[in-house]
Amino acid sequence: RTEHQRLLSMIHTVRKGWRLPEPSVREMAAFRRSISRAIAGSRKQKHSTGTCSAYLENDADRLRKYLARFGLRFDTVKTTLATTAARAPLALALLCVLALLGPTPRLGHAQPTAPDGGSAPATPGQATEAACVEQAPQPFLIRGNWQTRRGMSREALAERRALHQQAIRYRTEMYGHFEGFGERAWNPVTPASQSAPVTFFGKRVRLHRRIHPAVRCVEAALQRECTATPYQPRKVSGLRDRNTYHNGEVSNHVYGIAIDIDSDRNTCCGCVPPWNQHPLCQRPADSVYERMVMPECWVHVFERYGFYWLGHDTLVDTMHFEFLGDPGRLAAP
Repeated sequence: RTEHQRLLSMIHTVRKGWRLPEPSVREMAAFRRSISRAIAGSRKQKHSTGTCSAYLENDADRLRKYLARFGLRFDTVKTTLATTAARAPLALALLCVLALLGPTPRLGHAQPTAPDGGSAPATPGQATEAACVEQAPQPFLIRGNWQTRRGMSREALAERRALHQQAIRYRTEMYGHFEGFGERAWNPVTPASQSAPVTFFGKRVRLHRRIHPAVRCVEAALQRECTATPYQPRKVSGLRDRNTYHNGEVSNHVYGIAIDIDSDRNTCCGCVPPWNQHPLCQRPADSVYERMVMPECWVHVFERYGFYWLGHDTLVDTMHFEFLGDPGRLAAP
């Protein structure tokens, strides 16, 4: 019992330091069972360094799903723990339980160096270039690649509908189940329960925790690279609890992976009224970039970090960016 209490106290400290979400009652019950198995197993096997991996392997399916919530790969965590497991029941059990919570956000990335030569963690909320991963949006998630249109052949319609369902399943598995789309069995947790506020240019916006690192990387790059066209957002919005799309489509806002910047200044000329009645939609334009106030530089920076700009879409939604990259390639939030 004493070991359980000490472990739970250590878990709470680590979770708070790494800004991980509060575990649910069911998850805490699973943690306690893992603690018991790890302690009993490490004693029985004389604290073998492979014990932790053995117990992780027993819960592989459940752990993979849980770790995926934080963009962490099961095999990476298992290998790391196998090579660093301590030879004491308490420490070994702690490592097993930490695998459920997710390892340090810097796992797999270079650490900044302190003046004395030691390791100095980055300030919370800031992104370092070493931790930022450039990637393109995944094609099967892009709306224009699965959206159906009149005049398409049966084969083309079937192919696009299948791609659309693939995109819904992927988003459900990665970010959570939104009622009415996909199956709860794919991921019983809701996107809203995994979302939290993140600061973007001084504005708080609620987004899925898994994409917080990408948002921080975008902000850091914008501040470095877009100084020739300074821009300060007045309003940003992210997670929504209601789907605003029709015809079987689901907005990425409900998954907490889309962000709108200054909807009153950056237009959506292909949307329904009143959005398409904005003055910038009424005047002739040589480029879609003339339909917004936000600098073009911002679009190119967002796109480097896995975001797709709906200014390219038939909606011409210039305010809207959605993360369509692989969240598993991001540093943990």
